[in-house]
Amino acid sequence: MDAYQTLVARLQEKYRARDGAVLALLDEGVPGKLLARARKMRRRLADNLCMPGPAVATDAKVTARLQQDGYAIENVIITDDTGYAIPVNLYLPDAEPGPHPAVVVSMGHWPRGKQLPENQIFCANLARCGIIAATYDPICQGERSPFSQQEFERCFGAVPEDIQAVDLHMQAGNLSYLLGENLGALFVRDSMRVVDYLCSRPDVDTKRIGATGQSGGGTQTTYLAALDDRICCYSPIQCLTKQAMTLVENGIGDCEQSIVGISAGEGFDYADVLWAAFPKPCMLSAASEDFFLLEGVRQLEGEMRRLYKAAGNAAFFSVQVAPCAHVISAPTRMFGYDFFCRQLLNKEGPASEVDTAVLKDEQLACLPHIGFGLTAIQAWKPALEKLQAGRPSGEALRAKLAELYDVSSASYTVQPLWREDAWQTFLLRDGGREAACRSLCRGSHTLCVAITHPEQNANGLEASGMDVLRILPWGMQSAFAKTRPGYDAETALFNAAAVLGEKLTACRLRQIADVVHYLDEQNGYERVVFVGQGPGALLALLAAALLPKARGAALLETQLSFDALFEADYYFAPETAFETGLLRLCDLPDLAKLAGRVCAFTPKTPAGGSLAPHTPTPIPARWEKDALSAAAEWLEDKLC
Repeated sequence: MDAYQTLVARLQEKYRARDGAVLALLDEGVPGKLLARARKMRRRLADNLCMPGPAVATDAKVTARLQQDGYAIENVIITDDTGYAIPVNLYLPDAEPGPHPAVVVSMGHWPRGKQLPENQIFCANLARCGIIAATYDPICQGERSPFSQQEFERCFGAVPEDIQAVDLHMQAGNLSYLLGENLGALFVRDSMRVVDYLCSRPDVDTKRIGATGQSGGGTQTTYLAALDDRICCYSPIQCLTKQAMTLVENGIGDCEQSIVGISAGEGFDYADVLWAAFPKPCMLSAASEDFFLLEGVRQLEGEMRRLYKAAGNAAFFSVQVAPCAHVISAPTRMFGYDFFCRQLLNKEGPASEVDTAVLKDEQLACLPHIGFGLTAIQAWKPALEKLQAGRPSGEALRAKLAELYDVSSASYTVQPLWREDAWQTFLLRDGGREAACRSLCRGSHTLCVAITHPEQNANGLEASGMDVLRILPWGMQSAFAKTRPGYDAETALFNAAAVLGEKLTACRLRQIADVVHYLDEQNGYERVVFVGQGPGALLALLAAALLPKARGAALLETQLSFDALFEADYYFAPETAFETGLLRLCDLPDLAKLAGRVCAFTPKTPAGGSLAPHTPTPIPARWEKDALSAAAEWLEDKLC
């Protein structure tokens, strides 16, 4: 079983146990116990999202007002003292002054954001019903995208429209994992600030505020409804099913859905966010041709209907299914009008939808230019700066790392398989986790451990005077196969590990430590050095810092600093090269100080990059096309 399927099996086991416990609770039908579980799910969601404290004071400015047929649109910028800016289109009824009920309309993963034509039509008709609709651009979408379409394609390649925003969200989401945070917290913060703004307006009835959104916007809607008491009703659209049904084909989901540690104990399914918002009135809107499988929607519906019925408010939960794919179709919008009219206006929704003129993007623009305000990546900088001030150093850091990554005792079985010329092949096993490795032992006093691409030419290492161990730790095939940013098999693996609270780096480092110990017992090495390429570089640094007899490392094609990634809008690294929460302890240069002598090489430039405080090492001209040979030469010269 491969690494991803091993994690999927663990998750599915947790979901089965979760379903059994919930079924037993529903069979018992005690309202107090059901409400207690709802409160528990709310605390769990808030705690695992790592929600920030109360928002700083915000300011709002109306930049334009557009009068339309039966409604008006105000373009608004919500800002705070950091420069963080949220562009909002407010669709206002033409009816009497109010106060009116309002609905926060969160956007799914559509690059155009709030300007999406289907969203414009939906918000306009809500306003015609007498409901204020507040829709805004999430991070990395619409006016908040850091890239033009041409720039995006140059960095990410050609991908489907709905995946473009996902890829951009991952740029900030992966950095949030490094901080031990979750991108979903930024989405909830934005939603709450829109609610703050609505509550500041005299034309809004603060007791009648709802929330809705499709796809990723539906995820934001469920989080907001669960965590903000000001939301009185909500309608997530095309975003929920049974998690076990999405795992095999689609993975856990996007960064904001893949909450670190949320299923480390008891499994946390899609339905548990609805539990967290219980007993608020909810209409789940689904689609017959959606990739959020309808079979799972029906199972979720059965669970939630039993919950609401047991609490004596069965009418507060409903499901509507539109005959469409993953899109805000006309039938889907009609379901929304009727739900919010009934909940907020105590009347039936309109019999039909009014034709609505779709406006140009520039008409709905709030910000002075695209990308104005802090980017999603830069929004994490205050959290980073706070962590930087409290990081340990020296032996205190080494002790923290040793506690996090226990390499002191063997946990893997090392099974010799076969010999091929001078190379011995091994297999490491620990339950469902396996790693392949090969050793070339010729009586040297130095063992060089190479954590490199499996197809990387090893001639430079073979030609050296060192003994060689080449290892491909558990699940790293997808990391070495990844060639561009974007959602793929590597993403799915990382996200499954994240929700389980599984530290892939710790598992892989343990494998390296065990096979090194195995070879050292046989050969009695004086020193061990490491070569790490791409996603193997972090493992090489950690191994050099923690393993006995380690003397240093050479790194190929690697980031030189994770902290520095927060200064840019774009970077590339396989997800499992990121260690969740690592930046709470250190950055890569901090590891280098513990690891002996360290130098970074790259075949793309005439000199290696430096991990401060070490000096860059030029790559000899004869090695310009083979950085591994250059690394081997440097290791022999400097460390052996």
